[in-house]
Amino acid sequence: MRKMLRVLSLLCLLAVAAASFAPFGYADGSGIPAGLTMEKVGEIETGETIPDTSNDVAHWMQAMYRQESGIKYLDGGLYAVAGESEDVNRIGLFDENGEQLIPFEAALIKRLGDRYLMVYYATEKTENKKEALLYISDGFFIGQGLPKDGDVMYKGYARFYDREMRRFVGDLVASDFNYSTGRLLVLEGNYTLKTGIYDENGELLSDQRMKAGRGYLIKGNKEVYDETLTLRYTSDTNLENITGADGYMKKSIAGGGYQVIDIDGNVILPGPFKSVYDGYNGFFSVQKEDGSYALIDAQNRVLASSAERFTRLCAGYYYGKDGNGFIFVGPDGIVADGLPHGPATSLQVYYNKTAESEARTLVLDSGEWTLPLGGGNALCPGITMKTLIKKEGKYSTVYNLFTGDVLLEGLYDSVWCVGEFVLAQRGTVREIYKIQYQYR
Repeated sequence: MRKMLRVLSLLCLLAVAAASFAPFGYADGSGIPAGLTMEKVGEIETGETIPDTSNDVAHWMQAMYRQESGIKYLDGGLYAVAGESEDVNRIGLFDENGEQLIPFEAALIKRLGDRYLMVYYATEKTENKKEALLYISDGFFIGQGLPKDGDVMYKGYARFYDREMRRFVGDLVASDFNYSTGRLLVLEGNYTLKTGIYDENGELLSDQRMKAGRGYLIKGNKEVYDETLTLRYTSDTNLENITGADGYMKKSIAGGGYQVIDIDGNVILPGPFKSVYDGYNGFFSVQKEDGSYALIDAQNRVLASSAERFTRLCAGYYYGKDGNGFIFVGPDGIVADGLPHGPATSLQVYYNKTAESEARTLVLDSGEWTLPLGGGNALCPGITMKTLIKKEGKYSTVYNLFTGDVLLEGLYDSVWCVGEFVLAQRGTVREIYKIQYQYR
């Protein structure tokens, strides 16, 4: 009974969540999405009346009926949620089952790598930019950075929360510059006990200055260490981190350009490249020496070339552009090219209606243009929606872009996605659906 109430409580959280928060329903670490299902898990009344809450239900359930409450998806099934208080420190952390992991006590919670969260606490306002750890700029709370004139600024401190262990990392306090290799934390600057490298227990392992990559550390731009601080490779030229690349880095080549190597110095992509922008899920976005752009996998296969830098939509899916139009690329190569429109974040690719044919959207599994749908409203990767205005009201149809199947349809006031849930509002009733992705 208690667990069921916790789940219901999270659904109430989602009931008043702002649609502007991050829509993606999965973490990159899960893999490349290859399909999905959507299951209804409940529905609730969203009227003005606050429901009776027993002792089995946490106090925060009532806060979900305050329209100014907000929710932000942090990936991995975790949500940062605004509580009832008007105080600047009013954000808590919850998992998808409604279990409260951090009370409503923080000013801001944000990701730091795949494992850690940075949890910020405001202490007092300040007008000194050098003292400001947190500030509100253009309506958004920002932790660390450069405030602008007119921003509301706060002194404060930040701690690290370990998503894997579900606990704070000892008494470790954040610094000016904070990085994570995955297991290890690298801190530099003020606010911390000591600049250096810390483990998941908050223990100082080394006070040497190193740069953090995903799964490794670089010392002096030449030496590569693993997460046990064991030296794995020494380079004769400079090394640099590649954003997002698990275990890979770029090495400068004598005469100019870069190649991609692994933690032991093995050459993965010989290049030479003018630049290596990022590497996610075994795919690298690069610029060649001739100025053109390419998407290359870890087996050194060129999946696609472009006149512009490739843009990542989600794990395994990108788009570029050349003189013939947009190029849509999946994990196995080019899916469609010569497109008049860039793919949406939902992975929807479509052609406009012409005099000769109706608008069509690409079905990802079959590779055929069989879905009778033009531009839709992107919800989550693999999910899009088309709304028609009828005499009875708005008629919304939600599609699975992998199969082309209809996931949901009917008269709804609005339909949107928050984290791993799709919400459909009809009058005062809000239906909640859970997304389950299949990965390759």
